[in-house]
Amino acid sequence: LAAKVVALPPVAIRMSKRTITEIAAHNAALASHMDLDQFALAATGEDNAEAIQAFLERRAPKFTGR
Repeated sequence: LAAKVVALPPVAIRMSKRTITEIAAHNAALASHMDLDQFALAATGEDNAEAIQAFLERRAPKFTGR
């Protein structure tokens, strides 16, 4: 599992951990809004473009955390 997580975009992992923490703290309303904001941020980042390009080129992505 750790190897799979390490291969994911760092920004997405940080945002997911933050959302999970808010849900665990019983703040589901805030977590819901955070999820939408984080999706928009992740969809416009460099790692998203790299993921798409790597998929099209059939290679492993090289995430930078941006």
